[in-house]
Amino acid sequence: CNSIGSQIVFASLEKETSIFQRLLGKIERKELESSGKRSIIAFSVIFSLNIAIGNVSLRHVSVNFNQVMRSLVPAITIGMGLCLGKQISSSRIIAVIPVIIGVAMAVWGDMTFSALGFFYTCMCVLLAALKVVASGEMLTGSLKLHPVDLL
Repeated sequence: CNSIGSQIVFASLEKETSIFQRLLGKIERKELESSGKRSIIAFSVIFSLNIAIGNVSLRHVSVNFNQVMRSLVPAITIGMGLCLGKQISSSRIIAVIPVIIGVAMAVWGDMTFSALGFFYTCMCVLLAALKVVASGEMLTGSLKLHPVDLL
């Protein structure tokens, strides 16, 4: 369904009177070199693995445990950004702390998990953070893609 929806959006972007054209403005699709295409393929693999491993992890852990672990994604994303040499403001780092604590407080309860479920959930959290870093790099890095291109 996502592929079909993307095709509909991109087909309508060519029409000057389309609702997407009015909402998003003029979008010119960028021709990618082979390195850019490899980046898009890698992003697609990360995106797909994140969904697949996330679904598998839910068979082995409680939803509450999964939610608490997923609330760590912003913190891990910041950590990955720091490892890549990105400048991250202290106010952004401090803003993540209440989010993590708030989610933990909201879903605290049945925190059951197996060792395999813990592994899958950690992989899912790492992939989600990597997806955020990769999409940010493709939008602001050397490719400078339009957000619609990541559909």
